[in-house]
Amino acid sequence: MKKQRLKIICLTMVMIVLAIRMGNLGLSKAVLLNATNIENVIANSKAYNALIYDADEKLIEEIQCDGNIIQYSYDSKDRISKISSNNGTVQNIKYDGNNVIIKVETKNGSYLYHVSEDNKTDITTLSMSKFETSSIRTASATYNMNQLITDKQFTNWKSMSQKKIQKFLKSKKSILAKPVKIYKKDKRGNLKLLKTVNTAKYIVKYCKKYKINPKVVICTLQKESALITTSELKSSSILTKAMGYGKTDSGTIKKYKRYDKQLIYGIKLFRTHYKKAPNQYPYCFRNVNYNRNSSDGMYKSYVWVKNRATYSLYKYTPHTLDANLYDKDGTKSGGNLLLLQVKKGFFKRW
Repeated sequence: MKKQRLKIICLTMVMIVLAIRMGNLGLSKAVLLNATNIENVIANSKAYNALIYDADEKLIEEIQCDGNIIQYSYDSKDRISKISSNNGTVQNIKYDGNNVIIKVETKNGSYLYHVSEDNKTDITTLSMSKFETSSIRTASATYNMNQLITDKQFTNWKSMSQKKIQKFLKSKKSILAKPVKIYKKDKRGNLKLLKTVNTAKYIVKYCKKYKINPKVVICTLQKESALITTSELKSSSILTKAMGYGKTDSGTIKKYKRYDKQLIYGIKLFRTHYKKAPNQYPYCFRNVNYNRNSSDGMYKSYVWVKNRATYSLYKYTPHTLDANLYDKDGTKSGGNLLLLQVKKGFFKRW
């Protein structure tokens, strides 16, 4: 009898330890949680970020480790029509007949969305038969836009380990230093944990799989969403468009509006473009910068690229800089220029 009691006590102790190791809230893939007040429980823990989707895989709630809680409402066409935050912020979103966002209304007024216009320049009238040097000079440096990175650097998937990436994220006080948990809410209101995304682990795993430099991914996360230097998510749904993958004028395509898919498909896309790149260089890459040319020659509707890696980056982001920003106030940033600026601030070398 004593031996049996001892076994029962030992088994009980093991079960308690395992339960504790499954997480602060005991959240496992096999456990369904009732959604009542779960938002406050997660927000108060401040141990991770959470994205909650409904049965149709629409993002309905975002709970951030800084305590911010954001809720999303949809119209009859499954478009986000309203974004509400526990800090009192409310945004009402308006679309045109082509499902493109044209206006966002807030309690402080409204602002119009810019819709890019294509084909403003007749490309056949431009001289593109001979290589042209493309560089952008800023106050602090001059950037070579013909070769953003070498092929060897672009494919160096061993440039950073998981430990180094995690240390880097912590040094930047990034919100990505903490895990992102992805839940699904069923029609009864219960939550099921689908994924726990450790950013450093995901970057290393998929950079190894697709042979992409982790530093390229880190700089892209900063270029697209500023998540590397963000310690508090003051804006909604940044995690769902972290890499800018699947992003259009009407928003991010629904099936890619998950943080894990942004990382996986974004990294994969770099490899896809790299594999499909032309074999001969220099190569004239057309239709960049909204297919426009600035009057002072600062940007053109084409750019000559010197290697596969640079071709891949322009396929991912078809801009030397943000032409709209430059046209408005002369600011030199955005596009692949911003990628190089971020790299210069983060790393000495690729």
